[in-house]
Amino acid sequence: MEEKKIKRTPLYQFHIEHNAKMINFAGYEMPLQYEGIIKESLHTRRSVSIFDVSHMGEIYVGGSDALSFLSFISSNDPSKLTYGKVQYSILLTEKGTCVDDLLIYKLEDKYLCVVNAVNRFKDLGYMIEMSKSFKDVYIEDKSDEIFQVAIQGPRSQPFMEEFFDRSFSGVKYYTFIELDYMGNRLIVSRTGYTGEDGFEIYGDKKIALDFMNDLFRRGSKFNLKLAGLGARDILRLEMGYPLYGNELTEEVTPVEAGLEKFVKIDKEKILGKEVLSEQLGGKIEKKLIGLASDEKRAIPRTGVEVFYKNEKIGYVTSGGYSYLLDKSIALAYVKYEYLKLDSFTLKIREKEIEYKKETLPFIKNTSLRK
Repeated sequence: MEEKKIKRTPLYQFHIEHNAKMINFAGYEMPLQYEGIIKESLHTRRSVSIFDVSHMGEIYVGGSDALSFLSFISSNDPSKLTYGKVQYSILLTEKGTCVDDLLIYKLEDKYLCVVNAVNRFKDLGYMIEMSKSFKDVYIEDKSDEIFQVAIQGPRSQPFMEEFFDRSFSGVKYYTFIELDYMGNRLIVSRTGYTGEDGFEIYGDKKIALDFMNDLFRRGSKFNLKLAGLGARDILRLEMGYPLYGNELTEEVTPVEAGLEKFVKIDKEKILGKEVLSEQLGGKIEKKLIGLASDEKRAIPRTGVEVFYKNEKIGYVTSGGYSYLLDKSIALAYVKYEYLKLDSFTLKIREKEIEYKKETLPFIKNTSLRK
């Protein structure tokens, strides 16, 4: 069988020139790190970093039935969106479980759905198939034509304001504006997946390299640094944000994943309504929780089992070491009846280590939450 060719983002050459350590992620050759995961994650929390997230999928949905279509297949309520607003949501199966998580942008005459790279083709096929039940819906995959970068950290706004020579104080969290850069249209949203204040920028891949070089050059005044996937993963874990394939799968519902605030079942039609309604009413078998320990020699990894006394009651979905907190942290699914417990045992490399339950996010005070 022919091996699938690994893709490269429009910024690949930039990463090579800046000595990035590259890895295969979701079929793309992506930067894991530049100066080091520890430095990059701490710098993002304290200053401002730039991430290449051009591997993400961008799918446009339009037509007179676009709203009812998206309302049916997603957990949130896109009818609340007006031009310039963004919504976090979950694509649902008929069982109420997660096809993917995504952002939905309300453009003037259509919607932009930003999906995970690993699920791009699955999501596209799913959306095309589900759209067949609606009269007027068109779906366009523009992922290969678009670049995306994320500017994240407490110094994001002053940097962006100088770079674009305009105020961003009116661009609120989960809203976007459209800007001109050297005659090219950009979408700039106040979103991100680090827990820090920040922006995500979308544009035509033809200008990606020049734009990135311009950002990086002019960002030196603000101590703008490059950050890779390693830092991004630690940052999202510290905030308790889910990662598809770990916390979110087609065997898990958004309610079980702790995303019930993004589940709006008071809609005329929504996939998995019966299951989701029951779970919102308390009929649930497992729930995602946060765990932390001062133990530094044994880091919990995906699949590590969670015990209470000698009974297996759950499993770790993501784990790592928070350099800011100086703790080992993990996200884990635990049987619902054990959620009132304060501590659990994780078996890591034959060692039994006590982990305390922690309210998410692990890091409470960030530039986004202050």
